[in-house]
Amino acid sequence: MDLPGHGLSSAPDDPARYSLDRLADDLAIVLDALDVNYASVFGYSMGGRAGLRFALAHPDRVSSLVLESTSSGIHDEAARLERVEADNTLANMIEKGGIDAFVARWEKLPMWESQSALPDAGRAELRAQRLANNPRGLANSLRGAGAGADPPLLDRAAGIVARTLVLAGELDTYYIEHGRRLAAAIPGAELRIIPNAGHAIHLEQPDAVISEITAFARVD
Repeated sequence: MDLPGHGLSSAPDDPARYSLDRLADDLAIVLDALDVNYASVFGYSMGGRAGLRFALAHPDRVSSLVLESTSSGIHDEAARLERVEADNTLANMIEKGGIDAFVARWEKLPMWESQSALPDAGRAELRAQRLANNPRGLANSLRGAGAGADPPLLDRAAGIVARTLVLAGELDTYYIEHGRRLAAAIPGAELRIIPNAGHAIHLEQPDAVISEITAFARVD
């Protein structure tokens, strides 16, 4: 499911509509509409934070939870405020400069360096997906669901009852630490470090991700 402001989902004007708590309830409504009582939930990066919210808000709807390159939020108050300011500045830049300028800047971030090893066709497809996003949606997503705006939840992670698998890329040291904290906080959670992968493990090492998820699912 595309997150609000991303892909084919709508881009509301109110940043509060993008909060991950609201998204958790949205996902429950989507499952109701599809007549699905519960599901295995896979979330990547911000989608992982959304998955955590859903697993806490609707525990009976989650049969298993897979979190790829996910954090539990920013727990230091000063760091959170700095991130809010940085995200607001970036949101304003997206709205003023447009999607092309934002994507050019986004793709230069150090966290994407490992994607240089992707085939040319794969990188072109990824760039096309990024350019297809709505600039207002991305801006308001930063304001309403950015890592600074989203309340941290590590202290609530012990309340997750779903079987949980945490994935982190070997080259993504920042999210390895976040993954370790999550795996330690969620009862019975398993942590897997995927070799030769950065932040977007599913793009850089798709076979390894499929293998881990398949092995995890077989326990059900």
